[in-house]
Amino acid sequence: PPLAATVSGPFLLALTTRAVEVHDVRRGELLQTIQMLGAVAITATVTDRSLGQHVLCATASTVVRLGMESIGEQVNSLVLSGSYEEALGLCAAVTDKNHIQNLDVPLIHERYADELFARGDYAEAMQQYLFGRTP
Repeated sequence: PPLAATVSGPFLLALTTRAVEVHDVRRGELLQTIQMLGAVAITATVTDRSLGQHVLCATASTVVRLGMESIGEQVNSLVLSGSYEEALGLCAAVTDKNHIQNLDVPLIHERYADELFARGDYAEAMQQYLFGRTP
């Protein structure tokens, strides 16, 4: 069970001991999990009309502001941080492919393959190369 929950727009955010789960309010469907180890509190607040609603999540030593980003921005952030598997998972989970039409998904597969190859995971690297553009 969640430690706490709050509603922000069409989303229900549930705090667990390891993450913040983002659910669709109407369907209850889990949309995203944001790793947040040690979180102890979560709240939604309106700070300013121009800034809109924010969700604040606190650990014992920090407060983090969670904000909505487009799926493309989320994928790009994951790729920049080297989280290729998560980026590809997010792309695969998108039901409306218009949200990712401007992303170069084959290139993400290639970068992930390069990382796997460097780690010595040759079999999985070859699978990722097959999904990419590398001949």
